[in-house]
Amino acid sequence: MDANYGISISGNARVTGSAMAAGPGAHAQSVSHGAASSLDDVRELMAGLVALVAEAERGGAGGTGLAAARAAQAELDRPAPDRHRLLELLRAVAAIAEPTSAVAASVAAITAAVTALG
Repeated sequence: MDANYGISISGNARVTGSAMAAGPGAHAQSVSHGAASSLDDVRELMAGLVALVAEAERGGAGGTGLAAARAAQAELDRPAPDRHRLLELLRAVAAIAEPTSAVAASVAAITAAVTALG
């Protein structure tokens, strides 16, 4: 097995990339989200999150994150989604997906959007 030294940044280095990965089988993906202004925008963001979590879990990163993401998506599909339930489910996805930066960024964007919807 080859040595894996990961990513090392030292001195006065400046990092401008938003996604980095190191080692065999590593994968990094940068995700950028604009501000959501409507429930339909949040639903679109959620569809992207479900896809990201599904991809992350195919790589062996757990199994319950996808269930929580799909539950949040189902809540959003209701005529009057429960904001508190959504935020609870998003916290669950974030806790499970913390090591996966793209998923964590997507959760953060949707959490901000749900909070802004009031």
